[in-house]
Amino acid sequence: MSVKVARWATRNSRCRGNKFLALYALASKADNDGLYWPFSWDEKDARVRKNGVLEAIRALNKSGEVIQVGAGHTVLFWITIAFTPREMKEIAMRRFWMNERQATALVTQIVSQQLN
Repeated sequence: MSVKVARWATRNSRCRGNKFLALYALASKADNDGLYWPFSWDEKDARVRKNGVLEAIRALNKSGEVIQVGAGHTVLFWITIAFTPREMKEIAMRRFWMNERQATALVTQIVSQQLN
C-alpha cells in the first residue's frame, strides 16, 4: 500500500464521482510504482457496486489516469496519474522490461491521453 501514490493520484486527477472513488481505492492499494493487482473488488472499498467500478476503470483507462496492463487473469493496473513522465519511463523500463525507445513511446501515448 502506498500513501504517496494515493495522495499524488488524487491531487493530479481531474475525475469526479465514481471514477474518483475507484481511482482512490486502486491507488491506495497500489505499490510504490503505482501497480495494483490482482483485480478483486470489495464493494465496501469505495462504496460503489462492481459494475460501477468497472465502468469507472474503463473511463480512467481511456483518460490515461489508470492503464490496464495484461489480459485475463494476469491483469494489473498502473496508476499513471501519480507520476511524472520521467518517473513513468523509469518504471516502464524497470517493471515492464522495456527498452528506452519502447518506454518513451508508451509514456508519450499515456501523456497524450491524459491531456485530452
